[in-house]
Amino acid sequence: MVSSDELESSGNGSDRNVSAMLATMRDKIPEAADRPLFEEAVICFEAGALRASYIVTWISVAESLRNRFSAMAHRGDGQAGKVLKELERLEKDNQATDLHLLDQAKALGLVTNEQHDKLSHLRDMRNRYAHPTGRGPTEQETLAALEIAVDGVLSQPTLLRHGYADYQLAALFDETHWLPDDEQAVRENAAGVARRLHPIAAPRLLEGLVEGYEQVFGDPERDTIRRRAGWFLGGFVAEMLPNFSEPRWSILEVVRRRPVAASLMLGTPEAFGLLPDQARGMVLGHLTKPVDGASSTAKLLGLRRARGLLTAGLLTPEELDQVRSRVDEASYRALQSAGVPLEAYADRLLDDLRSHNWDRQNAAASALGNAGPYQLRTLRSEEQEQMGRNVLQAAQGSSFGAQGLIDRIRRSPASWPGSFVSGLFFETLVDDGGLFRLKGAHLPDALAVLLARGQAVETLGRTAEIVQASEPKRDPEEYSFEKGWFNQYDEAVEILTRAGKDAAPEEEGLVGVLIEAVRCAKPPEEPEE
Repeated sequence: MVSSDELESSGNGSDRNVSAMLATMRDKIPEAADRPLFEEAVICFEAGALRASYIVTWISVAESLRNRFSAMAHRGDGQAGKVLKELERLEKDNQATDLHLLDQAKALGLVTNEQHDKLSHLRDMRNRYAHPTGRGPTEQETLAALEIAVDGVLSQPTLLRHGYADYQLAALFDETHWLPDDEQAVRENAAGVARRLHPIAAPRLLEGLVEGYEQVFGDPERDTIRRRAGWFLGGFVAEMLPNFSEPRWSILEVVRRRPVAASLMLGTPEAFGLLPDQARGMVLGHLTKPVDGASSTAKLLGLRRARGLLTAGLLTPEELDQVRSRVDEASYRALQSAGVPLEAYADRLLDDLRSHNWDRQNAAASALGNAGPYQLRTLRSEEQEQMGRNVLQAAQGSSFGAQGLIDRIRRSPASWPGSFVSGLFFETLVDDGGLFRLKGAHLPDALAVLLARGQAVETLGRTAEIVQASEPKRDPEEYSFEKGWFNQYDEAVEILTRAGKDAAPEEEGLVGVLIEAVRCAKPPEEPEE
């Protein structure tokens, strides 16, 4: 409110203070339709016609409220429509409409109780000054009236109610071209709706979104609408920041009635963090262990939502274990269809590749190939190297999936990470424990990939050091008595010699260094007994 001290300056200083106050009020008015009457009241004030200014100030309030009712009714708010009809009836009967207008603004939540009291006083004083009582407002009273009008009505957004919520829902789900298929645009639209919607109608909009989402889910022809509905809820919640613990939201009942749709809608970073504990548990439970009868699409999207919550850092340790358990149970195809990153199941891939089960090895190799070199680069270099070792190990064990992956790598070696390729090559000569043993069937392929990869210098040098420091691995099951385990060194030399002929001149010497390291590492043959 305007204080007397602000007006008790002398001369031009006082004029500047008042002008600044009026300019500040003017800047607060967002709607162009509300400005003409306000400006008229200001003109009267500046001309010293304080009585006229006061009266026009009230008219600007009444006209703005009426415009708001009209906008709400136009968007489907039935209560606002009833108010307009009653106003028209009163006007037709030559009855006063101001009190009814103000009381209905309070009833529909357009003004607060405090604002209603101040505006009622403004109306009462306007009635007094509009009659020949010999009294008129002071400059301070008129300026205060202008401030009440601006702060209480003119600066406030038009808060719309249930009809507006229904109008938005109908447009979102029934009109294909109501919104563009653009996430940012949909979110901005939803934020605007949140700013205009009265809090009392927000739960209705949420429940309508969940219900509409359920109806379009699984229909390929309406998939675009389903996607927009998810974006819309995200933008709406991010703007409103609702307290879902309040009884008016009935959030537990919303999830209970439509578990799949509600969990997919509320299982996003914007909404999940606002849920009360019990609702969090229900939503995450439905995401990780969908109800019987849930479609495969719902299961995949639920897994994606759960991973998104994990990535956003919104889960407790217990909830993290719940999501990781779900990832461990899902097939590789399901994980990749859900967009789960390779890092989330890399350990499982490594275990399956090192297993002696062809089905597990083949599935893991196929999953790694589908993930591709780009996702493989997201792993730590140590993990990449171990992945290369395990792929080669599985291929050596006759896994057709791993063999096929090595063929694919050989066709486009430059795209695969260097650490992964190094792991492939290391595995052909030395195991994880530093023991030399030859996996000659794939040594030419691994060397060819290494040389084509363009990082042979470091890997060949490191391999030579590892070989020189290694000890032979005695494996009577793999190397027969007639063959002799020590002959694997000679075989390695032969294979490297043949394969090294395809090396570039600058790399041929490095292959030679490795060959010499293998020769030096070969132990003396044991004398026959």
